[in-house]
Formats: sequence, C-alpha cells, structure tokens
Amino acid sequence: MINIEKLAEQLEFDVEDVHELLEMFIDSAIGSIEDIKQSFANQDITGIRNGAHAIKGSAGNLLLNEVYLVAQRLEKSATEGRTMNLLGEYRELAHLIEQMHEEFGKNVYA
Repeated sequence: MINIEKLAEQLEFDVEDVHELLEMFIDSAIGSIEDIKQSFANQDITGIRNGAHAIKGSAGNLLLNEVYLVAQRLEKSATEGRTMNLLGEYRELAHLIEQMHEEFGKNVYA
C-alpha cells in the first residue's frame, strides 16, 4: 500500500524518518478512530468531525492521499449533518488505518 522509498523522496526525508513518521501517524490515527467510535456511541457529531479532521490533517502532511480524502469526506459529512453517510465513511477510514497498521506488522485492536 505504501511505498516508503517513494514517500521519503516526495517528503525529502530519510526512509528511516518516514517509517517513524508513519508509525506515529498510525498510533495517532488509531486513537482518533477510537475517539470517533466513542463519538458514534454518544451521538456526538462534533466529536466525529474533530476526529476526522485530526486524521485528515496528519494524512495530508504525509501525502497519504487516500486516507486524506476519506477523512475529508467524513469530516464534511459531519459538518454538513449528512448522518446517512457517516457510518460508511467511518468504516472505510477505519479499514484504511487498519490496513496501514497491518502493513507495519501490527494488529490494530490488540
């Protein structure tokens, strides 16, 4: 899914630095996914929006375009009150984060 060498070149960082940045992103994104999940349980649209916004910003900084676009859609749906879209977009975002986590040899929900 992620070509670390290409990403390092695009970001103008060493491969080791990009690997560390991705690990930090994944850890943070997992926390945000859990926050969004809790926000669903509490019917807290603002919490959903805030969690998606956090992931979107970090993903954008790291040029993780697919994650960025899904987080952006989730944030926009929450902002505009389009609740019919929220669950599907959340699941898609959580799946992308889980895939990234697994790519680095971890189990997201361990």
